[in-house]
Amino acid sequence: MNIVYFGSMRIGRPNGPGLNEKDFLQDLENRSGINLFVYAPIEQGCTLNTQKIRIVRNVVGYPVLREIHAATLLCLDIIRKLVKPDVVVFRLGQLPLIQLAVIKILKFFDIPTHVKTVGVGICDVSQKRGLLNYITFALLRSIFRAIDSIDTPTELARRRITDTFKLSGATVILVGNGAKDVSLDAQLSKVQGSTCYGYVGRFPVKRGGRQVIETVSHSLKLGLQATGLITGDNKEIAELKVLAESLGVSNKINFVGIVPQEEVAFLLSKIDVGFSIMEGILGTAGQKLRQYLMHGCMVVYGNDELMDSLKEEFIVPFIDPEHLLGRLANSNGQVHLVSRDVIHKWARQNVSYSSFNSVRVNHLLKLSTHYKIG
Repeated sequence: MNIVYFGSMRIGRPNGPGLNEKDFLQDLENRSGINLFVYAPIEQGCTLNTQKIRIVRNVVGYPVLREIHAATLLCLDIIRKLVKPDVVVFRLGQLPLIQLAVIKILKFFDIPTHVKTVGVGICDVSQKRGLLNYITFALLRSIFRAIDSIDTPTELARRRITDTFKLSGATVILVGNGAKDVSLDAQLSKVQGSTCYGYVGRFPVKRGGRQVIETVSHSLKLGLQATGLITGDNKEIAELKVLAESLGVSNKINFVGIVPQEEVAFLLSKIDVGFSIMEGILGTAGQKLRQYLMHGCMVVYGNDELMDSLKEEFIVPFIDPEHLLGRLANSNGQVHLVSRDVIHKWARQNVSYSSFNSVRVNHLLKLSTHYKIG
């Protein structure tokens, strides 16, 4: 099957979407029976296996221009018969007009199209006022009605997208977010009896860093040994340092700041319990939680549909530090940590990117076959 990837996200950029798209392409690289063609901006230093990918068109990285560049190259390659797509996979970008035009052209040539990883936040466009938002919503609605299928990671998002854009339920399929499989390295020596709570991401104030500090503070009040590790934007780190100082735990929190992606695994090896709290946001499928689990960390979460459905002892919803420590503490008044190997084994079986992406690939295969038969 020939899969063409038309991306607007910068592949390999050190943020959620950039890494998600890199994982997607690398997963396709390793699947037999797939010929991959890539038309997308690629982050400097990100390497794709050109031995397995038939064509890599690294388009310009500037917003708006990248969609125009990718569309031009794809159309030229199809005309020159350098690529004969069985299906074209899109990631929505900042210039939906160009993507809509490409989808219409592909539909004229009976080439099926699919939009991947659409989040519930896209529905907010319908609630915003202003001419630009009205135009954007109209373009998105046209894309979703012209496209053959869409995938989204949660049932809530699936319902919202279907209702907002008046789509058939069969158009929007569910494909969960997962984490890239890793091998656990030998763990660093830890202080016996001490628990490290952590947040590894860019936005610690709104997504878990504050709760890490509060949990460390409450632990110390209970006589438990605890430390914290927090990464993120320097402005948000500065705000959290004030909080740590006010609670008298600044000497117990390691504020790391922004770190290169290649250092994330090292930091996760130091964390026992990872936090990801999406305050005020529903229908999320935080990849950070899956990443914690894949590295053998217990997780504390807020607002995650998949995590809500699970009953594992190492997956704990956050209410407040007192409730959390009540869940984690054993009968001896010490924090009970599940073995990293046990968590890692579970994660490989239940939240690996490869297993979730198999659902998407099987759907693309059926979509392509349906068009050929039709």
